[in-house]
Amino acid sequence: SPLVQNRACVEPPHASAPMEQQRPNFAGTWDLARTEGDMDAFLADYGHGWLIRSAAKVIGYGVGRVVVECQQDGDDLAFSRVPCDPSKPMPRYRFTVGHGTARLMGEMGYSACTSLWEESSLRLSMTLEETGLGMTCLMYLGDAGNLVEEMVSCKGSVAKNIFNRRV
Repeated sequence: SPLVQNRACVEPPHASAPMEQQRPNFAGTWDLARTEGDMDAFLADYGHGWLIRSAAKVIGYGVGRVVVECQQDGDDLAFSRVPCDPSKPMPRYRFTVGHGTARLMGEMGYSACTSLWEESSLRLSMTLEETGLGMTCLMYLGDAGNLVEEMVSCKGSVAKNIFNRRV
């Protein structure tokens, strides 16, 4: 991966693996089961201070709290998300994969987002409106059928949210 500038994103390591697979279906309700990677560094890359990062760590980065609901009809996706921070409203957003830029509300505020299918993953390339900093998120179904959000920060820190499908 190339060295990262302030506003650029690093490609996740498996993003360019040559593999032609069917597009995943993310429809359903997903509970955050665990996180992987360096969440503290990921948050620090966006200027979050020690107090915010410590609070996020204390509440387990949202494990057991964050819930994602997805409706999917081909390339049309609609998401809602119970945020990690209980004081924040639940964002809801819709977009069509590969069709322009969508404005999404996430844990760090509004971002401009483009989307595309990349093998068996959905790639979201986001730029935070407030700071202009970028982030790449790959969403895919893991080997155990989990929903994985693999996030790469503007400085190259990698963090993953791993969700279990609610039955």
